Amino acid sequence: MISANVSVIIPCYKMGRYVGEALESVGSQTYSDWEIVVVDDAGPEDGTRLMVAEFARRFPDHRVEFLRNETNRGVSAARNTAVHIAKGRLLAFLDPDDLWLPDKLLKQLQVFEADKTAALVYSQARILRSGAGINFSPGIEITGNPPENETTAATLAVANGMLMFAISSLVIKRETFDAVGGFRENLPFQNEDRLLIGSCALFGRMAWVSEPLCVYRMHDGSVTTTVIKKEIAHLVEFDLVARIALWLRYQPHGRIIGSQIVNGILRERLLQTLAAPSWFHSRDLLVDLCAQLTLAYPSAGIFLMLRFLQQSPALAFGRRVVRHLVRRQVDTKSQRCLAKKI
Repeated sequence: MISANVSVIIPCYKMGRYVGEALESVGSQTYSDWEIVVVDDAGPEDGTRLMVAEFARRFPDHRVEFLRNETNRGVSAARNTAVHIAKGRLLAFLDPDDLWLPDKLLKQLQVFEADKTAALVYSQARILRSGAGINFSPGIEITGNPPENETTAATLAVANGMLMFAISSLVIKRETFDAVGGFRENLPFQNEDRLLIGSCALFGRMAWVSEPLCVYRMHDGSVTTTVIKKEIAHLVEFDLVARIALWLRYQPHGRIIGSQIVNGILRERLLQTLAAPSWFHSRDLLVDLCAQLTLAYPSAGIFLMLRFLQQSPALAFGRRVVRHLVRRQVDTKSQRCLAKKI
């Protein structure tokens, strides 16, 4: 079995027109100790398998694996599946419609060598727009903000949308990825990358290379373009902040920063969401998140309840709170029974 220091994780779904270029950008790296794991998430036969096979034939000294899910499980599950069979000490993520510049891995590995405390390294990225993607942040040519070195500040920066970068620029230590439990699956708005970063900030220092090392495509089929078309940006941001706060509630030393988020940026995001006409189409999701937040952070419950009393789903909000409370009591009882048996 060929071993490698860096595992390149590529999830695919209807990306046959792009994935060949993504693979070539890995093959052109000046740092050569890599392997690639591609997971096709039950997409149509668009040539992805053949392109991966041809790439593997041309790079026989590298491990190049192709897996295909029988059912569509989403990008987070595809990435987690790839990581599960990856062998590298470091994980590098590359979306199939993005590209790496030739020195990308080399420069990031140099950062890891110079800073042993770094849990992850990311970089800036150039933006390449086409189709509907031309409406994404017009005038901005580079994406990627500098990191916050202090743990609390880094997590708050993610929640506030002040620490954003292309997932294709990310290289992360395997041990850090495992510590946070990987990507959260089955999210409605695919906030998995930002949730991962917000979580990783609790486990190690974030580092970066302050120059573009990859190309981030914006096109008709990209997730960001879909959010723009549906005009649900406020709901997407609220979903992210809520899930970061809920995750923090159950982490050692996470409750304090979680409370700061709930009583600060989350309130602002909720008001912005309720002011947007499109929020009602995702009422059930919004109500459920607020119910969970009320139980996790009781001090925020009054504010959340008052806001929903001004809206039509007030009764639904109460029902969700009761449902989650009952579920929590059942889980607690089960844990006690298990402890007695042990």
